[in-house]
Amino acid sequence: MASPGGNGSIQAVRIHKFEWPGLEPDLRLEVFDSDEFHVHSTVMKLHSAFFRKFLNSPNKTADQSVPVQQGTFKYTWITDVDEDGSWALISNTSQLISKDKTYRLVKDRTQEIVVFGKLLRAIYHQNYTVDSASELERLTRMADYYLAIPALSFSLYAVLPGSHGLIFDLRSCSSTIIETARKLQNTVLFKECMVYVMNPWDCPRYLDETQSGKPLKNWNPALQKAFGAATIDIYQKIARFYQRLMDIRIKGGFSDFEIDVLQKLREEHDREIDNFPLPIFLQKVRDVCCTAQAPYDISNLDEFIDNLDHLLSSQLSLSPSSKAGCGLFEEYLLCIKIEDEFLPWDKEQIDW
Repeated sequence: MASPGGNGSIQAVRIHKFEWPGLEPDLRLEVFDSDEFHVHSTVMKLHSAFFRKFLNSPNKTADQSVPVQQGTFKYTWITDVDEDGSWALISNTSQLISKDKTYRLVKDRTQEIVVFGKLLRAIYHQNYTVDSASELERLTRMADYYLAIPALSFSLYAVLPGSHGLIFDLRSCSSTIIETARKLQNTVLFKECMVYVMNPWDCPRYLDETQSGKPLKNWNPALQKAFGAATIDIYQKIARFYQRLMDIRIKGGFSDFEIDVLQKLREEHDREIDNFPLPIFLQKVRDVCCTAQAPYDISNLDEFIDNLDHLLSSQLSLSPSSKAGCGLFEEYLLCIKIEDEFLPWDKEQIDW
């Protein structure tokens, strides 16, 4: 099959055929004039409330007396473009079809086709990757329109670890992606974003308007509750650490220990000694504690190190090698943990 190209030439239409055991495709989705996706109405209705509602609505009903055969389709849906450049699929029998196929109004047509294909792969439980934060936003908007958010969300648990482009973007885009994670109700993505938006530890990104943050009162109430719980958790951990540090000083074991920590900071970092982010300081304390045969007379040192390790632990499941106080995370505490009870959605909901 071919279609006219933009310069008048004839271009072959790309066919994307999806397989499902025991079924032949009976639904053809024509995306613009360049791509066809051959899918199964049963699968689409199972995973998309949009197709459950509209595929067999009165003016779009296929001839039920015609059996599905190889190469035939009960349903054909085509691309319809609105005046604002947005597009959607619509039955070829619909009275709402625009007479003029103004595909030129659609920006980033190639990206739209790619994202639509990824949405179908999510519905079919096939592998794909999310290559950027902007692609995740586009994919979520598309899934929202076709009422297939649960299908997309469930598929992300499998594909997120391999979506390195998105993982790279999370640190800088977390203040916007966390809203998407809430819409998706995806626990892994949401908890990953929580670590980032609560950092840098002394100026959290979710409040920094230069980093797409905003005043706390302007956030969704459920997110406000999650931010509050995470803030309490991190400051309790910091308080416990400083309590143990104070215990060491009171018991007289602090002096040499402190001198060695400060010396390590001077040797490894080119900045004023009174201007070290807390995560860097904590890492140097940890290094000094673990120096072989450390000559410090500190009681309960193992307990102190255990408390320190808890504060320096990382909850970044998609970037497990990241370390608080090191590299890109010099000003980050990565131990931010949000319990499931503070997830900002109804965990009993099965369709959303």
